[in-house]
Amino acid sequence: MHHAYTVLIADDDRELTKILADLLRYNGYNTLSTFEGIRTIEAVHKEKPDLIILDLKMPAGGGRNVLQALRSREETKDIPIIILSGIEDPFIKDEVTAAGAQDFVLKPYNSEDLLKKIKTFLPGE
Repeated sequence: MHHAYTVLIADDDRELTKILADLLRYNGYNTLSTFEGIRTIEAVHKEKPDLIILDLKMPAGGGRNVLQALRSREETKDIPIIILSGIEDPFIKDEVTAAGAQDFVLKPYNSEDLLKKIKTFLPGE
């Protein structure tokens, strides 16, 4: 049995963050939550999560800045990042994947789909 994976949820919607954290914990993941861009970058460097779920619209450095900052540093460039956003834009997925995100999920998200995506990056037993 390996250690439980840690997923960092970065989203300024505290209600959504709590519901998502509960869902992930129920499915065996450890979770961390941050609500601002700059805090997210600090937390990633300190905690080294296995995967990040990142919102694009956040105070103190939005998701795009966070993505750029994490991808530009050797120690964080390989952490899988799933963007979770309510932005309805046909080009957004291409934009964030070009910037280094592994995947894009539109809010409101489907729990099963999101868990499935997480599992592709954090395989179980």
